[in-house]
Parts: sequence; structure tokens; C-alpha cells
Amino acid sequence: STTGNAARGTELVSKYRGLGYVVLAAFDADIAGEQMAETLGQLVERLRPPAGSKDWNEALCLKNQILFP
Repeated sequence: STTGNAARGTELVSKYRGLGYVVLAAFDADIAGEQMAETLGQLVERLRPPAGSKDWNEALCLKNQILFP
């Protein structure tokens, strides 16, 4: 987690990419998430929450409600 710290995010992404990892980023679907994704740009592959979900936690909770009513 970068906890919204763009400098820390860039540092961590660069570190792991340097080790040969592909870095996936699952930011919230809000202004802060968009800003972090823009800051990290091409360094990461962004995973967006499904339409109608504000973040991945909400998406997973909704999925669990459907699977386990």
C-alpha cells in the first residue's frame, strides 16, 4: 500500500520493476485513485474496480453477497 503517497508509490514500483516484477495497481475509482494512477503512469498495469463499485473492497463485498446470500 502506498497510502496515497505518490513518491513512495513510485519508489516501490521502481524497486520491484527493477527486480523483474510486473506491478499491478488497484486504485479506487475516485479522484485520488485517478491521480495516483496518473502519477505512476506506464510503470504499472492498472486494474479498475467493476462499473458501479467505488473500490475493490466494495466490489468484492457485492460479489460475496451474490455468491453467499
